[in-house]
This record gives sequence, structure tokens and C-alpha cells, in this order.
Amino acid sequence: MYAAIIISHFFILICCFYCYCKILNLNDLFLRSRILFTLSALIIACGLCFIHSMIYPVAMFLVLFVFYIFITLFTKTDWSTSLNATIISIAMSLVSFTISSFIFSTLVFLMYSYIDINNLVVIKLLNGFLQYFMIHIPFQFKRMKKGMPFLYDLQLNNIGTCISLLILICYIAASISNTSDNNYLPFIIPLFLIFPCALLLISWWRAIITRNYRRKLQQFEMQKLKNELVQKEQEISRLLENNKALAQIIHRDNKLIPAMELAVNTFLQNQNTLSPQQLKEQGLALAAHLQTMSQERKFNLTEYQTNGQPLASTGICAVDAVLQLMYQRALQEQIDYNLRITENIKTTALQSLSEEDFSHLLADLIENAFIAMSDVADKKILINLGRMGNHLSVEISDNGQPFSPEIFQDFGLKAHTTHAGNGGSGIGLMDIWKLKKKYRASLVITEYAPGTYSYTKQISLIFDAKKHYIIQTYRRRELGQIRFRDDLYIFPC
Repeated sequence: MYAAIIISHFFILICCFYCYCKILNLNDLFLRSRILFTLSALIIACGLCFIHSMIYPVAMFLVLFVFYIFITLFTKTDWSTSLNATIISIAMSLVSFTISSFIFSTLVFLMYSYIDINNLVVIKLLNGFLQYFMIHIPFQFKRMKKGMPFLYDLQLNNIGTCISLLILICYIAASISNTSDNNYLPFIIPLFLIFPCALLLISWWRAIITRNYRRKLQQFEMQKLKNELVQKEQEISRLLENNKALAQIIHRDNKLIPAMELAVNTFLQNQNTLSPQQLKEQGLALAAHLQTMSQERKFNLTEYQTNGQPLASTGICAVDAVLQLMYQRALQEQIDYNLRITENIKTTALQSLSEEDFSHLLADLIENAFIAMSDVADKKILINLGRMGNHLSVEISDNGQPFSPEIFQDFGLKAHTTHAGNGGSGIGLMDIWKLKKKYRASLVITEYAPGTYSYTKQISLIFDAKKHYIIQTYRRRELGQIRFRDDLYIFPC
């Protein structure tokens, strides 16, 4: 009897340890300390066995209290956060215990004629192993794999903790119910209430994760807009300085040009009074002066031209060569080519990926943009190489045709192109995905509604090792009709 009680408490506690570490994203801690957690769970379970004769709610709350104190001190977690995580982890452990008990009881009932299991210790052991297997299932889903790190920012009175307390109350109510008079309702009703409460807990968990994704995406967009604003302000300052410099040149030329005109007229008028040698000397001097003025103006116009972005440099030889090559192509194809490069981007870029892969990535992205704009009259492309936090960010915006839903579905899985007649093969998209996968980068595709922005779409690769695949679009209803893959998240634009 006592051995069965110890085994039952042991598996509940070890599942609590596992859940606690998973929901607070302390996976390394659980792996390093699993032996210590196992011994601690066994010791606490043995201690609770001796007080099992007490009123059961007191024993359950004692389990909660002892576990809370031990795990908080051991992990050095904030007391409020730890209390949230403790209540939720115990609730999840009890849910897994209830489900595993239900499954195991059903199997025993169905196989009773074939297998005779009368040993309570064996039953508790088998049920415990099934419970430990069940507790791993929620964390196998992609959205829930990282647990509940948002608990660090939540107060005690959050919905998830309240649902977990309700699960705990239902479990206690079912455990202390008296079924001696063959009235099983006090046992069945709270027991089966655990299942909808578990579904509510999972739904709350998924809803919080989705909300946090949207919040991070908004922060990403705000940061991007701030970066664009800073770049616009820098560009405006540069243009104002150029205008001031050009105004000074014009002001000086307003005096020099009439003077040179007078010098030429004087030279022509004096050609009959001067010797050939004197004419040659004055003519050469005048020509040299005009040539000097012409070279100065040519240099100034090159230096202060408004479309100066293609002259910007990353300091990476292969990358600059690709950008210069694409700029020459843009001039030939009459594409408005804009390039923005954050200062000192070279170090961040080479820490994120190799020079060869960086140039390959840019070539594929820009080439795809050129192809997408082949049928557009007013072609525009914006290349923005910057930072998102401490991570390299590569953003390519164009006003070409939007992607088809099939491309979103099969991006990186198989080649697709909607511009086969204009040189498109789909290989570039495959190569982009390979580089994304190689460097664990996040891919964000943003689509802008017609008339809201000068560009129709933007492809961003952020080398943050998070491996996200996000689409932000105004066509969410249209794209939602297709069955999408598990690693794709779609948000409204």
C-alpha cells in the first residue's frame, strides 16, 4: 500500500519537475539535474507517504508548498514567477496522471481476460511510466516547444494560473469523494471537469504565444520604421549639405562665367593685334582654365548626385561587386535602384555568414526582384543592409508582382516560378531557403496593399538563429484558404 502511494507521488513530482523546467525554458537545467530531481522527488514522496493519513487536501497543498519552496530555491527564480510555474506544472502533471490513469484503466478492463494484474505496485509503476510519456506530448508541438517564457512577465492573477487552480480543486474533489454508497457522481463530475479545464489551459497557452508573436512582429516593424526614419533623416541632411555646397558653386559660377565670357571675347577681339605666339599662349591658358573648371564641376556633380546610394560600400569585396553589377543592370533596364547600408556593417555581416554566401544571397534576392518587375512600367527596388538589434538584416523591396499562394506553401520545398517567360526558374528561391536553413535565419515576407506604399512586397532575412518563417500580408483571407505547413505563420499587415 505504502509503496504504491510513494510511486504515485513520485511520478507526479517528477512530472512537475519536468514541466517546471520546460515551461520556463530551463531545459539544460533539467538535463543536468535530472538525477537530483529524481532523488528529491523520491524523498518528498516518501515523506508525504507518512502524512497520507491526514486530510487529503492538506496533503496535496503540502505537496504544492514543498515543491514550490524547493524548486524556487534551487533554480533561483523570482518567487512570483515560480509560484505561477509551480501551480501550472502541478496542474499539468495531474492532468497527465488523470489521462494516463483513464487510458491504463481502459486497457486493463479490455485485456482483463488475457492479463491478470493484481499487484497494485506494478499497476502504479506502469501508470507512472505512461504518465511520464504523456507529459512530454504538449512540448512536441512547434508552438509549445519553448514552453511559457511569458510567465516571467505575468502576475499571479493570470487566466492560466486560475485554470490550473481549478484543475487542482477538481482533482482534490474527486480524490476525497465518498463512493461507499455507490454514488459515483461526486467522483465522476469533478474528474471529467479536468478534461475541459486542460483544453482551456492549452488554448490559453496557444493564445498567449500567438499574442506574443504579434507583439514581437509589431516591435520588429516599429524598429524597422525607426531605422528607415533615421536613414531618411541622414539622407535629408546629406541632401541639404549637397544643396548648400552646390549653391555655393553656383554663386561662384555666376561670377566666373561672365568673367570667362569677357576673357573669350577679349581674346577674339585682340587676335588681329597680337602675334601668333601670344595668341597661342593666351589660347592655351584660356583652354587650360576652362578645362580645370569643367573637371571640377564634373567631380562635384559626381560627388553630390542625388542618386548616390549605389556608390555606398559594405567593405566586403564580393558583396560590393554584386551590388555594383546589379546597379549597372538596373541602369540598363531603367530600374530605380536604391541602396542603403548601415555604417560598419562589415563586422556584423561576416559574423553572420560567409562572404561568398552573402554575395550569393544578394544576387539571388535582387535577381528575383528584377524578374518580378519585368512586366511593371515604373520599376523600383530598395536594398537595405542593416541591423535588427545585433543581427544582420537584409531587406529587398520591389514593386513587382506578388507571390502566388503556392510559392508560400512550397518555399524551399520545390522550385516554383510565375515568370518562366522572363528568365524565372525558381532555383533562386530554393537557394535562398538553403542559406536560411544553413544559418538558422528568420525569413519575413511583407506584402503591402495596393496604393499604401511605393513597393508591393519586401523580403527580409534576419540572421537571429530563430528560424522563423513569417508572412505579413493584406491577403490573409485569401491565403488562409490553403492548408499551410507547420513552420509558417501568417499575420495581417
